[in-house]
Amino acid sequence: MSNPQYIIEPYTHDHDAALAVMWNESDQQWPGGFTRGIPFTAERIADWMDKQTALVRLVVKTDSGAVVGYGSLWDEPSQPGRSCYVDLLNVHPDHQGRSLARLMLAQMVDYATEHGYSRMTIGTWAANLKAVPLYKKVGFFWKPNTTVFMENYIPGLRRLPVLQDFFAKEDWYTTYTRQLQQIEDDQRHPRTGDTEVYICRWTHSNGATVEAVIDRKAQTITGLETGEFAVYAQVDASKPVQGLSYPVTWEITNKTNTPMNVQLEASGDNDVEVSHSQAFTLEPEETTTVTARYRCATDAPRLDLSSWRPKPTPQIRTRLLLDGKELILGSGVQYEPAIQVTLHPGQPTLTPGLAQTVLVQVKSYLDRPLQGMLRIVDAGGLTTDWEEQPLTAAAEGFASAPLQLHSAHETATTVKFSATFANGDEQASTAPQTLPVLVRSVGHVAALLYQPDPTRNEIIIENDFFHFGCRQRAGQMWLSNRAGQDYHIHLQETLGPPYAPSEFDQSDYELALHQEAGRARATFSITSTRFPGLKVVREVTVTASPVVEVRHWLENEGTITHTCKVQTTLDLLDNFSTSAQSALPRHERLITTLSSLMPEVEGDFPKRPEDVAEQWGAQTLDGQVHGVVWGADVTEHEWRPWFFDLTSAECRVPPQGRVEFSPLYLYCGPGDWRTVRRIWQQRNGQTDQIRLDNLAMPAGTLPHQIVITPEPALTLAEQVTVQLRADNVRQQPINGQIIVTPPPGWSVEPPELALDNLQQGKTLDATLHLAGLAAPVGPAIGQVELQTADFDRVQPFTILRLGDQRHSVAITQAQEHGQALWRIDNGRMLWPVAPGFQAGVVGWYEVGSTVNHLDTAFPNDGEFEWLRPWFGGIRPTLGSGEGGWPGKLHRESFVAEPHEVTDEQGLTWRGVRLAAELQGQKTLKGLHAEIEYLTVPGSNVLKAIFRLINTTPVYWPVWNPWLAFMLFCQADGSYDNAVLYGESPYAGHVQRKRSIASQWIRVGNWAAVVNPTSGRALTAVCPSQPESIVLLNSGQRGGHLMATQSKPVAPESATELVLYVALVDSLAQAREYRCLGWGSPPLAEATGLRAKPSQVNLASCSD
Repeated sequence: MSNPQYIIEPYTHDHDAALAVMWNESDQQWPGGFTRGIPFTAERIADWMDKQTALVRLVVKTDSGAVVGYGSLWDEPSQPGRSCYVDLLNVHPDHQGRSLARLMLAQMVDYATEHGYSRMTIGTWAANLKAVPLYKKVGFFWKPNTTVFMENYIPGLRRLPVLQDFFAKEDWYTTYTRQLQQIEDDQRHPRTGDTEVYICRWTHSNGATVEAVIDRKAQTITGLETGEFAVYAQVDASKPVQGLSYPVTWEITNKTNTPMNVQLEASGDNDVEVSHSQAFTLEPEETTTVTARYRCATDAPRLDLSSWRPKPTPQIRTRLLLDGKELILGSGVQYEPAIQVTLHPGQPTLTPGLAQTVLVQVKSYLDRPLQGMLRIVDAGGLTTDWEEQPLTAAAEGFASAPLQLHSAHETATTVKFSATFANGDEQASTAPQTLPVLVRSVGHVAALLYQPDPTRNEIIIENDFFHFGCRQRAGQMWLSNRAGQDYHIHLQETLGPPYAPSEFDQSDYELALHQEAGRARATFSITSTRFPGLKVVREVTVTASPVVEVRHWLENEGTITHTCKVQTTLDLLDNFSTSAQSALPRHERLITTLSSLMPEVEGDFPKRPEDVAEQWGAQTLDGQVHGVVWGADVTEHEWRPWFFDLTSAECRVPPQGRVEFSPLYLYCGPGDWRTVRRIWQQRNGQTDQIRLDNLAMPAGTLPHQIVITPEPALTLAEQVTVQLRADNVRQQPINGQIIVTPPPGWSVEPPELALDNLQQGKTLDATLHLAGLAAPVGPAIGQVELQTADFDRVQPFTILRLGDQRHSVAITQAQEHGQALWRIDNGRMLWPVAPGFQAGVVGWYEVGSTVNHLDTAFPNDGEFEWLRPWFGGIRPTLGSGEGGWPGKLHRESFVAEPHEVTDEQGLTWRGVRLAAELQGQKTLKGLHAEIEYLTVPGSNVLKAIFRLINTTPVYWPVWNPWLAFMLFCQADGSYDNAVLYGESPYAGHVQRKRSIASQWIRVGNWAAVVNPTSGRALTAVCPSQPESIVLLNSGQRGGHLMATQSKPVAPESATELVLYVALVDSLAQAREYRCLGWGSPPLAEATGLRAKPSQVNLASCSD
């Protein structure tokens, strides 16, 4: 590569395309990749830049116009105008080693100096071996105990009046003395004691030096030595205890050869009490020490010591005049209370009328043993079993005491604790510490607005499902799930664009609490500075349910019209630290996968409303779900690790005007994504018919899937053709191959398919031809394996040879025992159907055998446990409010006729259809019943359909009526020792043997009744409805099955119950017939199968 010339210039949108190229080509130098596998475009760069505001954006260009570097400097929201931070810095890997990053940082230091900033910060990671020494070169220090947060105080030092001449003579960068080790800068200075500091030194070519000492807590200069003087401030305790006094010392040296007049004035920030003034003259080379005492107020508020964008602590400010030259020093005072009182559990909730014992926990911050008394100065109306307790703790140690609390009534209150202790010859006392306590009954809501200290308001609200909390700072709000582990939902909002950094991050909201009619309403409000006079209001309503309503509106109290958007940011769960499942309703399909895998990158959750099928998102963990439902006025959404942004449409707010937005609904409670989806259904006012259509929830799928249709593939022949489609809803492309392994005894063409950049908007489609010479009747299972560079996944597929096309199905009529019978004979099985015997199947025979595999009372009804009349066999039943259970279907007159139907896979089913206008129960008039018994040639499977047609203009509700097939089994003619098998979504595999007990056990949509002597079984599969099959454990009368369906029937519409029944040779074979109840199953985890590399691309990816 030639040696290009470089230009550093401000960013504009003209750089977007070249910036996209730079980021794409810089991908590998960022841990995990910067683009995350999704190449940047000019449009994405422009959108990114428009959503952020920066003090400085710099690009480095070559003389050919290529952008090879980028850096941005932002205002620090916690200290605007005083501190700024480097948000992003990158140099193209081919152009590193040419000081481009250093030059951009140096320009940023100059900008900060010229615009009045005192401090800069930057973040990186500890393994970034190139960056940390580079940052230290330009004055950054690695703050101890962080990974990696760095601070730079050179802008403030360059602006000091006493150093103006020094920095004017020579370049600050070339004369700066550096320590470039890849270690934390945990520094101390001998003249500032144990104060945590950074030390900056410069040496000019003429030997002139400057040493500046920065107090890390105060974030300002606390010591300075030049060629004329040396001044250092030292506080005696780095963490003083509130209420006690400590010395502060100044050491001042006159380094000139003439007397120096010194005036010293010391004062403290709020809650730091110190006042000292002294004037004196220092002789040449004289050093003097001045001492005063300071004290931190007993009732000073707790300090916010967040490591994220930390603010300076309160400080002792020293104003020095040295021969008329002003110098301001600061000494940080990170005060602590003498003791800190907490309760366990952290925020107790009592039940009215029941006493509860909590543990009062005390942490001492004294550097000597504590002897004193702990007192309850205000119990807030609660009854306690003590008012004071002796208090003893080791130096900086702990103490505790149980405390019994009681209240006869519901309330929300606080308990205040104070302590007295010996301080030398005096008694010292602490300010009261206020701790909240809620008293509520089950099913109720309790709420409290209180002040943990005089400067802060907080609100807590609690119901049976979650704890709601909020603070004034940044309007912080969270829901903490009360079940199991402590998982949170957080919510904040900002105005824009641009949105980052948010002007509200470090601002205080006004809080208000209103309670009425079993609900608590917390109101947050704040007035924007970017949009003068524009007030943002958030109203949060909590009831006894797990659903929280959040409303936003804007009020313009100013004199000009504002146009803006509101961006609400939620934090559901930490994607990277939990095993939660995310549910994302994309327009392609519903995606359910691990939250640590998705959403992970841009585009995993679509930004545009038209690209989502429904307006909700959810994360499920430990049986608890956190979710959000939003309205149609959200015009953009972005869900990525840690954050879920919902952006409103642009709104125009005139003076004295108000704009309201549709509410958000948060869910924090038991369930899964289906719970959140039901809230979305109600939120969108779905009609009963739409809810009926959605009663069967969509199946969740992985973001990349293979679908084989039909599944299962049904055939009567030795050949079958299926379609394979692979897709990937993510923008990250997948490359690899698909290996098709046919079932044993079958072959497939093609056996391998190549994947080339399969990504969002593309599919891979292929036709698979399978042949099974002499394949037996029954299910056969193959698999497809998706092999990629990142993962392998295996998915089974099933070919079900239902019968043998060499046979045929014959339908005949006969009379037996005075009743009409219709016989269905498919060459392998024979089923007699009796229309007048409750429209049931009264026998199941193998051709040539007289053994009946059904337990039936035919030709006369009988008794069965509590049932009379009992018909047995395969019996349709129709329960209702009037007829009870199992209903009065035996009163109806059914008309029978041969019936033939071709299914969606082209197979022709033949059998008998029975029909009746329901007349036997008055409440069911207007309903028409159809029952079909169908089979295919040479099959061991009978398909039973119970169809109910509503000819009225009204709905028939759930359970009135409800449809069922009862299946009374005796495989190989015996039910004596029958064993029941099923699979419950809650209990897993279920098995029941014969016993005296009689039980009905609802399982999934598959079950089997096995004759343990012969091993043969009758198995039933119901694809109509999940959890549709009931095991009828009838004690000594055998084990039987029932399939049920309970759905409302819409006007002039129909509902049907479908049941497949098969006679099989074993339980294992019975399980294989579960495929009749499947849709396309999800991808399974890889099972270790390895496949040969693809030889040829036999299918293509198409848009």
